[in-house]
Amino acid sequence: MKRKSVFIFAIVLSLLCMLCSCNVRRSYNYMNDKEDIVEISLVSLHFAYNDVIEYTNNVKEIDDIEKFLNDFEKLECYQWFGDPLGFWEENGDEGMIVIKFVYSNGDYELVGWDACARYTTEKGLGNHNGFRIFEEEQFNEFIQENIGK
Repeated sequence: MKRKSVFIFAIVLSLLCMLCSCNVRRSYNYMNDKEDIVEISLVSLHFAYNDVIEYTNNVKEIDDIEKFLNDFEKLECYQWFGDPLGFWEENGDEGMIVIKFVYSNGDYELVGWDACARYTTEKGLGNHNGFRIFEEEQFNEFIQENIGK
């Protein structure tokens, strides 16, 4: 009887864990130290073929990096529990605008509301690296506000 109660408790606990949300509010994890960011720009993201990322135009280069980062860190960001999200052709219209953080060592990352791609000099551009997601409407408003500045 005791064993049955423990088993039922374990099942109920498991169900509760599965039914709660799949994300927890966190701060964004930059791929390198935030202090090493030397350039921030908003870029238009396109897909060349077979989900290969190609970005062509800087939509806007950010002049005040410190202010941008302070505002960026106020966005609601959540840790995603599941497969890491990456940019896919189906993930948005061609020409979707994302944030590009460039670091002093030449590495950079592309950040969208629900995806991330990272470039390192050793490995090249790796898509499908995002374990952090943002609240979509808030993120898109942030992008639009910064395009207009």
